[in-house]
This record gives sequence, structure tokens and C-alpha cells, in this order.
Amino acid sequence: MGATSLTGLGIGSVDKQKPLIINGVVKAENLGVDILHNWKYDINATGDMTTESNVSADGDISSGNNMSADGDISADGDISSGNNITAEGYIRGRLNGQHLNTSFYTFTAGELTNNSNDYTDFASVSYTPVSGSSSLYIEYNSTYAVGGGLADNFRSRITVNDVEITWRNQSWANSAGGGTRSAVLFPIAMVFSNSVTTALAIKIQAKRDGADDILTLNTNSAVLKVSEYAR
Repeated sequence: MGATSLTGLGIGSVDKQKPLIINGVVKAENLGVDILHNWKYDINATGDMTTESNVSADGDISSGNNMSADGDISADGDISSGNNITAEGYIRGRLNGQHLNTSFYTFTAGELTNNSNDYTDFASVSYTPVSGSSSLYIEYNSTYAVGGGLADNFRSRITVNDVEITWRNQSWANSAGGGTRSAVLFPIAMVFSNSVTTALAIKIQAKRDGADDILTLNTNSAVLKVSEYAR
């Protein structure tokens, strides 16, 4: 492979004690055996690093050009490349606040209404977290209208597994024009502290909260966003 290395590399041995330094290309096609698996120091290549198996190091992994693997690339230290890092799966960090995943949901149910004092589901989705210790930022927005006039009050909320995590309300004045005297129902957003990797039922709901008019929401204009961050 055009390798220049220190004495005692131990490739293929149980005890790999020295850094692996390659001035060319690192390529492993060993049909299931991880040549670079569990290296105790750094792996450095000034050219490409490709493998049909896994790459793992207790130190850093770096490449002067492209880095790709059909298996996993993992390191207790840094993973760096002078060009591209390509993954068929995912690239995720573990530090607090690092982005893990984002899902967007759109809806095509047309207009939905609520003329009840009970909550109505305006959106319901299932989201499976990628981490068992994460924060979910849940945000929903849609156009809506309320008929009639004078004093009315409506309430919206987000639930996770049928537990309310936040709410909003909108109140109209008892006067001509019925101007809003509060916040609005949508957009609505909240952060949920997650501790599972099983599916979560996320719902957006609204109801009358002292009103006699009808709330109409256009789902075709609605979007629900769930962003997951390490915690």
C-alpha cells in the first residue's frame, strides 16, 4: 500500500501498540475481518481511507482526502478529513446541544374544525428518538380562523404520549371587531426532555375555552417540526 510506518505495527495481531501512519491510501477488503478494528492509537492517512468493514480507534482517525466505509467509523478522539466524509447511515455527535436528527411533517386533510369544549386533534404523528438521552424541540404552525365576534377564548396545546407539555390561548375582546387581547394559538413550540428510543405520540390539539364560535384550521398550510439534540 506504499506504507511508511513505525516498527511494530502489529497489523493482524492482537496487540497493536504503535500509531499507524500511511502516506498513501488505506484500503481494507478483508471480507468481514476488521483489519483496523480497535486500534490503540491514531490512524492517519494522507490519501483516501476506505474499507468494506469497520474502522475503530482509541485515538484519532484522520485522512488527507476522502473517508468512507461500508461499516462503522468510530473513534474516542477526533475524526477528520481534508476532503469529504461520506456515510450511508448517519453522523452524530454526543455532546450536549449537538444536533442528532430532524423530522418534518406536512398534512393534507384540508380544513378541520372545532366547536367543542373538548380538545380536537389537528395533527398527530409518531416520532422515534435516535437517542435515549435527548431534548426534542417540537414546533407547529398553521393558518386558522374563528368565526363570529365579541368575547371568545380558545386554547391550543402540544401533548407527548397524551401528556400536555405546553399550551397557548387566544382571547377576543367583547367589543366591535373583537380584537385579540392575548397571544395566538399558533405557532406553538416547546422543548421535551426525552429518555426513550421507542415511538412517541405527538399531538397538536385545540378547543374552546369559553367561546361559542367555531375554530377552523387549514391543515394544508400546516407543518410540524421535531428536532432532536443531545442532552
